[in-house]
Amino acid sequence: MNKLFKIIRIITVAPIAALITVILLFCFKQGFFVNNVHFAAAVLTLTVLPLSAYPVSLIKPKNERRSFQRSLAIVFAVAGYIIGTAYSFLSKCSSGEKVLYLTYLLSGVVIAANSFIFKRKSSGHACGISGPVTLLVYYLSP
Repeated sequence: MNKLFKIIRIITVAPIAALITVILLFCFKQGFFVNNVHFAAAVLTLTVLPLSAYPVSLIKPKNERRSFQRSLAIVFAVAGYIIGTAYSFLSKCSSGEKVLYLTYLLSGVVIAANSFIFKRKSSGHACGISGPVTLLVYYLSP
């Protein structure tokens, strides 16, 4: 059972949901991304940069790693969302791309504020799933 929980925890990490969302939008919503470079930028800023927090967290001893990993994941994710949002406004992105980045940025800022300012542990996994599902329903439903 613990193995199942670990698999669910890995699958529901926000960057994995972001990757699935970006791929689905690229494949099924023609014109969502202006071109392949914009698609690659979304993968990089919404998935690769946030996921890079996990290997970086290995610098801490195992007994300190869990809370450090959570904080680092939030920081790396928000950094990716800020870069992606800035890119969307500085380049000729579609309105859909701007909505995508702003949705992630807003979610990330709320999670970061709850974690670092209010000292509350919000579920990054729930936030990382609900936002993409809402985006997909909005953009892909008939």
